Amino acid sequence: MAAGEWGGGQEGKEDEEAGQGSHAETQPELRARCKGANTAAAKWCENVAPSPETHLVEAMNTTTDLPSVPPAPATDATRPTGLPDGVREGNENLVLLTAAAGRKVAALMAREQQGEFLRLAISGGGCNGLSYKLKFAREPRRGDILVRTAGVRVLVDSKSALYLKGTHLDYSSALVSGGFKFSNPNAKASCSCGESFSV
Repeated sequence: MAAGEWGGGQEGKEDEEAGQGSHAETQPELRARCKGANTAAAKWCENVAPSPETHLVEAMNTTTDLPSVPPAPATDATRPTGLPDGVREGNENLVLLTAAAGRKVAALMAREQQGEFLRLAISGGGCNGLSYKLKFAREPRRGDILVRTAGVRVLVDSKSALYLKGTHLDYSSALVSGGFKFSNPNAKASCSCGESFSV
């Protein structure tokens, strides 16, 4: 084909003006004319009738700033499972039950049917000012610390935890001086019954 047909002469200029202004030829028609064109004509064709692939590449290279999406608030479905809200997991550094104490608590729990947790608390009273309290509970309360020891789930409230850290609970079936025995490193003095202490 003559170079004038592809923008080399006056006819090429008219074709360019027709392609940009009046759009006498559609884009597919222009691309059909461009097939097999020489180098100069191919450059003109790319400007006047770019291929669909060119548009696709341009669209893929165009980056659009997407609005930032805030993280979804925590719900019951996303909150870690296993512990009720407001209950923390503790360990045996807070309180430890010996194997004998664990077996006795499990037996009493099965007999009494008052709950599946053992609540260990400190209250005012007793011979030395503070006394230990043991009772079964059906569920933890907000602020409790849950300790799993000797097969028993022990609940300790945050205030009692200050006086119980490092306490060991043992059980003896002896006729004399039997029962539950507390060994509390925080106690400066304790009564002979072992149920009260002072700090």
